[in-house]
Amino acid sequence: ASCSICAPPWSPFFTSFPTAVTSVLPIATMTSLGTTTDPAAGAPKLTETNYHSWKYAMQARLMQSTIAWLVTNGSIPEPVARGTGASAVPPDPDQLRAWQIGNLNAAGLIFNSVSPAIQPFIQEHIDSAKTMWDELKKKYEAQNATTRFMLVDEFLSIQKQPDESLSALIGRVDAALQKLRSSHDDK
Repeated sequence: ASCSICAPPWSPFFTSFPTAVTSVLPIATMTSLGTTTDPAAGAPKLTETNYHSWKYAMQARLMQSTIAWLVTNGSIPEPVARGTGASAVPPDPDQLRAWQIGNLNAAGLIFNSVSPAIQPFIQEHIDSAKTMWDELKKKYEAQNATTRFMLVDEFLSIQKQPDESLSALIGRVDAALQKLRSSHDDK
């Protein structure tokens, strides 16, 4: 018997296990024609230069599997035993199984959506969707902030050279502005 006061806030989500798991955590979904569609199909692969756009596309794909996104962003932590020693109460097996399925679904989607050059960076965390997500975020969002700062500095430092035409200056300003915009859109 579980205590309704002690129950995690997502407990109602798991009350009809395994129905909740099969309806909310599809690794692949069945269409009306009985064919299988992969939720990661069409997702851009993460490269060294497209973190920003990849992050939102991947988040949307994980959100299609509700639990996968909630596990990845940490809203639903892994169920653990409550208490210590002989009085410890093990986690509810249905909740633990549902969390494990969500984690495996999300971890597989994340790992398979990064380019082969990036996979070794997260490979040691393949059993944790949240850790992979957090490591990628730490690596690429820090780089993006530094890159943007350098590009802003470069943009603000543009000055007309003595022998430069106005159209050439406008071209350099436009190129610097495009680089700055793309660092925000693609990274």
